[in-house]
Amino acid sequence: MGFYMKKIFINSLLVLSFFLSLLASCKFEDESETLSAPSVDNTSSPAKGITVARERLNSSTESVLVYRINVDDPKAKEVHIGTLYPKILAEELLIFNDQMVHSSKTYKYRYVYVDSDSKRYYTEWSTALKVIDGQPAEKSLVYTVPSTVYFEYSPSDYTLKLTNAGDIKFNEQQESWLEKYNMSIVLRTSSNQLSFPLTEKMQDPSAPDPLSLKAIIPTNWYDTKIYVSGIVGRNEDKNKDSKVERVYWTELSPVTVKIIIRDETDSSIIKSETDITERGFTVPSVTSDGGIIY
Repeated sequence: MGFYMKKIFINSLLVLSFFLSLLASCKFEDESETLSAPSVDNTSSPAKGITVARERLNSSTESVLVYRINVDDPKAKEVHIGTLYPKILAEELLIFNDQMVHSSKTYKYRYVYVDSDSKRYYTEWSTALKVIDGQPAEKSLVYTVPSTVYFEYSPSDYTLKLTNAGDIKFNEQQESWLEKYNMSIVLRTSSNQLSFPLTEKMQDPSAPDPLSLKAIIPTNWYDTKIYVSGIVGRNEDKNKDSKVERVYWTELSPVTVKIIIRDETDSSIIKSETDITERGFTVPSVTSDGGIIY
């Protein structure tokens, strides 16, 4: 190899080495990134529980999902307990107060920032914090759903009907702050999970109105398997003077889903019932009764 060829070869290696080092230092949009954890602190005013806080990520943040995990329970899974919706002129510090915790229990928290393009940024989990001033251990902070309660699914008109809703227990102490929580059903597919409010008529213990799935599910949920995750309580804080809207959730309470075959002359007589909670159901995008060849 001649002198000039060697020089060109060496210079090419240097350029390639510089390019590779520059490439390694770059962060691309689809690269996963874990942010620093939110801060956590005990609070007793204006409400009991734990205060979670972290600065706003950027102006394109549309929502911030708040997750919690019970450190005392080795089998516990992370649960979605709230959502923050920062307005355009929102404060830099995004604060969430979690009242749905029991005294002497230990919890960790994380934020998930969701951009307008649906990209998500996850924080680390916070340090574990033991609750000093929370709710008493005997107080239930979720919907208690006995086996008598179930959703009846109708494959003929694609509806869900909540049966024996009067047996569900929640806020038996009738505390004012818990009265702000309204029941919602949580539905999921293999890639998404959404909640939908259940009206008072849908919770009627004797003659509940059915929930029409065709009236509520997104178009991309048709022709795919849908499951009922359960019910949750939802409390919206829409103070017009606040620069951050907050939604508070109870933990999820599972509910069984059944297909009921009833007697044609007396609907109170059940001929058979099938549990489809794990099997799920599908809502077709097009329903046709067929036709006559012409």
